[in-house]
Amino acid sequence: MKWVLNLKIVFVNEMGAKMFEYENTNDLLYKFAPALRKKIPDQIALKAIDKVVNSKGYFSDEIEYVTRNGKPFWGRTQQNSFSAGEEDFRLLQIEKIDRAKLAEESLLKEKQRFGALMDYASIGVIILNQQLRIVLMNSFTLRLFGYTKKELQGAKIETLLPCRFHEKYKLHLSNYFKNPESHPGKSGMGLYSVKKDGTEFPVEISMGNFKTDKESFAILFVSDITIRKKGEDEIRNSNSELEIKVKERTDELDITISKLEKQIKETEKARAELVQIMQFQKAVLDNSGVMIIATDPNGTINLFNQAAENLLGYKAHEIIGTHNPSFYHDAEETNKRALKLSKELKREITPGFEVYVAKSKNNQDNKQEWTYVKKDGTRFPVSLSITAFRDKQNVITGFLGVGVDISETKRNEDELKKALDRERELNEMKSRFVSTASHEFRTPLSTVLSSTYLLQKYGLILLCLSILSGTFYQTLLNFHPKIPVLTLKRR
Repeated sequence: MKWVLNLKIVFVNEMGAKMFEYENTNDLLYKFAPALRKKIPDQIALKAIDKVVNSKGYFSDEIEYVTRNGKPFWGRTQQNSFSAGEEDFRLLQIEKIDRAKLAEESLLKEKQRFGALMDYASIGVIILNQQLRIVLMNSFTLRLFGYTKKELQGAKIETLLPCRFHEKYKLHLSNYFKNPESHPGKSGMGLYSVKKDGTEFPVEISMGNFKTDKESFAILFVSDITIRKKGEDEIRNSNSELEIKVKERTDELDITISKLEKQIKETEKARAELVQIMQFQKAVLDNSGVMIIATDPNGTINLFNQAAENLLGYKAHEIIGTHNPSFYHDAEETNKRALKLSKELKREITPGFEVYVAKSKNNQDNKQEWTYVKKDGTRFPVSLSITAFRDKQNVITGFLGVGVDISETKRNEDELKKALDRERELNEMKSRFVSTASHEFRTPLSTVLSSTYLLQKYGLILLCLSILSGTFYQTLLNFHPKIPVLTLKRR
């Protein structure tokens, strides 16, 4: 494409005409060339381009154009200056780069989604290699244990464990790497972790795994269950309800990519990098062991991971773009929470999606226990943490919910409560037995004391028939008919 310095087109080849959806090259002649852009540059911008061309001899950039029918596309553009006779011209070369741009935008979108997930999750995340060394951790992990990123990067997992757990947990992780399917997603070992200052605290660890082309990794989701342990102690002492609080925060997983170059080979390289990153993210989402569900600002679900599918019984395509979280929440529980939350926040909260995210909108801690309803109608308890996604202007762009199935914990609480109830019942039975036995022993002793008194006073042979059978009494009379006997009736 060629134009004179008044920026009107004087020549265009067939490829250029087709690129802008013109059937005839003549249809483009004498059009104002900058008007082909989606955003027409002003005079200041045009003068800046002239300055670059005059100094370098050319100007290049990636520019978004619009076809005759209004379809936008990106082109890699280069302008060159030349003269013909007494006139000066500009040669404009446009290489369509839609595939590269789409790949780049898709990559950036996936990066933002995964980065947001890691930024706003409220749980410690640690990724280990097969040598059991830490290759990645989030900022919540650093705050939880009191280390810097430099101190934990490449450190052994034993750094975060008390000495008494080193060998046991190393063996557990080694076996997990060898055969992840045969090992449960939770540690189930009553683990304690240790902070940098030496403080021990109880933790619960959920595990997932994923593989890249060259190596296998384990993902550890670490929850500080100090509050839960304290609640369990309170149950043992007073049968109070256990309050579970899982704190989650993450650090940014920084994945960057450079701009795509001119050649198709580099475009394919960018696509390969995109696929690899998406596989990594999908592995984290699908193997985390916890339900990860994201919505847009209005509540429509746009992310529904494998764990959510497994626990709720729905496939992602049945939920995404169609339902909001009210679909699998217990309706009656939602209505009750709406009334309670209205009083707490001093404003009306309508039953539905607003009940789940009202606190997150206010930047308040939003971790509660809820009841989920599976596709088959069965219910199970969940510890749910909800965080709002916000853009640079602090506008909410969506919500992220991380849910942990706490059915096993609840069953353990119920069993513990039943055991305590049985212990109380046995104590009450023991008290009643002691009281009854004491009464029964006192009664015959009183009779013996009375008989002793009568013997001393009257010199009679006193038979306490309250403790003799009728047959023995008659035998005694037959054997000693002359012995005076004082007969006492049974009470």
